[in-house]
Amino acid sequence: THTAKEHWYDWPSRQVNKGFRWVRETLFRPFIAGVIWARYPVMALVFVVLASQISLFIRGDVQWRFFNAPERSSVTGNFAMAPGATREDTFEFMRTLQRTVEEIGARYAEEHGTNPIQFALAEIGGTSGRGLAGQETKESYQLGSIAIELIDADLRPYSSFASRMQCRSTPCSRPSVSVAGARAPGAIPSMWNCRAPRPRR
Repeated sequence: THTAKEHWYDWPSRQVNKGFRWVRETLFRPFIAGVIWARYPVMALVFVVLASQISLFIRGDVQWRFFNAPERSSVTGNFAMAPGATREDTFEFMRTLQRTVEEIGARYAEEHGTNPIQFALAEIGGTSGRGLAGQETKESYQLGSIAIELIDADLRPYSSFASRMQCRSTPCSRPSVSVAGARAPGAIPSMWNCRAPRPRR
């Protein structure tokens, strides 16, 4: 019949099948036979690898990632005030953050010719994203955040990580600030985490 004949246009398929049979008989079948023969050492090796990955997860270490998140143009900063801080202290530190962002934008504009900051929106009354550790013990007026949107990654020769490092290099010199942090979506938590010195008694 027509289907039983070997046609010229089936030649690529026949070559692929021939190669598949060679791999199956020459490589795969002996490999599986070896795994079955050494099944106990293989299972022990599997448990060792699994235990090592579980220990990395328990410690919170990220030694290897299958996929790195693409460059993001958003940066979120959160801050929490120390116990006893007033709403005015929170407002004052929020304005300090805004001035810091403006200074960083002006610095990059002078170095690269373009201000990378499209807008920055600061607020008090809560945090954004994942927030900060221990914020549950704070009053709402002792929490604040700032959302920064950068220009597209193709329009700047540096990453948002460089911008966060600039924020990180800015010291929290106010004793009323407990902790502040900045991160981008998908980035490692606590990318910026500076603690201010406590006032001396």
